[in-house]
Amino acid sequence: MVEQKPSTAIYSETAALKRVLIHTPGPEIENMTPESAQRALYSDILNKQVATSEYNMFRGVLSAITETIELKPLLEKTLEQPELRKELAALLTQQTGNRETKDTLSELSAIEFTNALIWGMPVQKNTLSGYMNSERFILHPLHNIFFMRDASFCIWDTVFISRMAKTVREREAMMMSVIFKHAFSTRVVNPHNGLNIHQDVYFEGGDIIVVSDKLILIGIGNRTTSQGVDYIISQLIKAGHQEFSVIVQELPPSPESFIHLDMVFTMLSEHECMVYAPLILYPTMYRTITLEITGEKVVRISPETNLISALNSHGIDVAPLICGGRSNNLYQEREQWHSGANFFAFDNGKVIGYGQNQHTLEELSKNGYEILTPEDVISGAKKTEHYEKCMIALDGSELARGGGGPRCMTLPVLRKKQ
Repeated sequence: MVEQKPSTAIYSETAALKRVLIHTPGPEIENMTPESAQRALYSDILNKQVATSEYNMFRGVLSAITETIELKPLLEKTLEQPELRKELAALLTQQTGNRETKDTLSELSAIEFTNALIWGMPVQKNTLSGYMNSERFILHPLHNIFFMRDASFCIWDTVFISRMAKTVREREAMMMSVIFKHAFSTRVVNPHNGLNIHQDVYFEGGDIIVVSDKLILIGIGNRTTSQGVDYIISQLIKAGHQEFSVIVQELPPSPESFIHLDMVFTMLSEHECMVYAPLILYPTMYRTITLEITGEKVVRISPETNLISALNSHGIDVAPLICGGRSNNLYQEREQWHSGANFFAFDNGKVIGYGQNQHTLEELSKNGYEILTPEDVISGAKKTEHYEKCMIALDGSELARGGGGPRCMTLPVLRKKQ
């Protein structure tokens, strides 16, 4: 009997989660040095033991809530097909410009190949050139891979493979392309297959928020460009979607904590969101713009006062909760830096976030959210279905130092269609 491939469908940011893809950090974190951390866009190296312990609690929560698929074993199974390993080895050789990459990878089993892709592939020291090579790896470890949100994402019935703004993350997109093309039953858009893609087309999943079957939000900044937004719209039209809107939010180029839209804005429920107030609520130089699509073209482009008023104008009555609380700008800045606005909704009004952001937790509590511990959810002592609104407070002090929160670490591929 042929095994049925899982499907994908995301029509809301807050509908009940049915299936999510994650990656538990492994040796790629242990292989991180100050030099490689800087190359991988980190400001510091992570403690693997602490990061893994925190992540295991996160994974336990997700497993108690929904179907949770680990990236590594899924990729191993997919790469059991020799022709896929050969194809991917050729792409990696082209990217690295090193023939040794293809020769070495071609000799590996599916498990060994996957390990090399994620953990890194050391330079062989069996030649003079290899011996004198100052680099430790032919393929560098993927230190960012546990931030699963970025390299691919789902909009409605379509999976997009991201065109990553940073070369160091391109391999992640290659891997996700293989997975969605061969391990899932879904429509895949891969800009890397296009011959006429504009050189400035970049987009990443942290900037994409699916509000409904007619409305998406997209952040533009360091990682997603206006050309990337135009490309996404064109591909949605090609897929047959001809009546929808896109709200675009400009993001500051610095600090690094503003890397994606979901670091300053996330949906908590159909009618509530978590925001970094100085950017989202107050007047700034960073624009909010709505694009209306009808038929096969953009029929209207108009400025908005801010993201909240733009959502309201589209019939989404959403109340903002404030990252860091309402009393002190200092708390807002500190907690936004530690991914305090980055929440992952696994159901309407039920979210996962970092527990160290105490002022943000107080804001949630004041607005009716029951604060639960991961231990209680994993053990079954407290059932999330017993609460109208709840927040599972993770200990993520080390994970947050990587530059992301629970939404960054999850790739939802199936939610209940409302």
